[in-house]
Amino acid sequence: MTPVPERASGWDRATDPEKTPALIPDPASTEVPAELRATIEAAMALYPERHSAAIPALHAAQQLHGWCSPEAIEQVACVMRVTPAYLDSVASFYDLLHTEPVGSHKVAVCTNISCWMRGGDELLDAFRAAADGQEDVFVTGFECLGACDIAPMASIDERYFGPLEPAEAQGAIDQLLAGEDVLPGKALEKRQLVREAANLRERVRERFVSEQPPYSILTRGIEVDVLPTCARYGMGVISYSPLAGGWLSGRYREGSEAAPPASAARRQLANRFDLSLSANQRKLDAVEQVAKVAAEAGMTLIELAIAFVLRHPAVTSAIIGPRTMEHLESQLAAAVVELSDEVLDRIDEIVPPGTTINPADGGWVSPALEAAARRR
Repeated sequence: MTPVPERASGWDRATDPEKTPALIPDPASTEVPAELRATIEAAMALYPERHSAAIPALHAAQQLHGWCSPEAIEQVACVMRVTPAYLDSVASFYDLLHTEPVGSHKVAVCTNISCWMRGGDELLDAFRAAADGQEDVFVTGFECLGACDIAPMASIDERYFGPLEPAEAQGAIDQLLAGEDVLPGKALEKRQLVREAANLRERVRERFVSEQPPYSILTRGIEVDVLPTCARYGMGVISYSPLAGGWLSGRYREGSEAAPPASAARRQLANRFDLSLSANQRKLDAVEQVAKVAAEAGMTLIELAIAFVLRHPAVTSAIIGPRTMEHLESQLAAAVVELSDEVLDRIDEIVPPGTTINPADGGWVSPALEAAARRR
């Protein structure tokens, strides 16, 4: 496996103010492959300012040379009429452009929040172990590959695969080196949902790829229709408010002084927090029962609440909203909590599946439910 640099390249190269400034390469003496020249010129034609084409131009050169070598950068600079130093500053900034030789096969494992919470770090470790000793394979972690709906995932030779299990890493590397079709069942472009998306695009339409609804122990309405629909059509679900706006954080408990919502936005939603309302009293009763379940299971209320959301097979990841480091640390622990069927059954007894205790917490009310739509 090609070693991954610990720092961005060039950090230890000092500038020399006495050195002659870099010049734009002379077209008369710089040989540029015709296909590469055509690709770069086509990229420049897409932008009003030619410098904007630097990334696609460097990517084309990297595909030809294997990396952004001095020769490759010289060729791009010649066509774009910029200095090699300018392009080197661009190439050394972006992770997908390589200013040092790397293997011809490139594996980038996403490690951002959605993938991380579903085992992205373990997946990266598995790929590194599978590629150990293979100089032709470059494995690296990547901050975000923008595919939360198939987390955890990886880009293998610029093709997206997911959701992946660490156990699949060795097979993927073996197939890659053997020139075989890599993980055909996990290739994004081969999925039925992608073919459906392609059909929609042919009709000048775009399909939805993800949904972002509120979901918590107290807000389970989406279990009736939204979650099964997303599961059926392969849509990602990146739910928010797993702590039900703070109700499952321990902030609202029987016998404690009812503190107002912490944020100005939530203070405008009094119908979700006003304890004089019967719906919110029912929420308070449910919180007390759920807190008892958490304590008996040996975990915090926060851990139980977030783990509950992540346990649903249709949920890709959950958006948490910590405001302090203490909040963050108390919530991240939920990523490794496993809820038993017994605990889940007890939660179902407290808040039945598909139930949202206070309808105001649903996040959206269909216009079809407005009085004007229901009355002649």
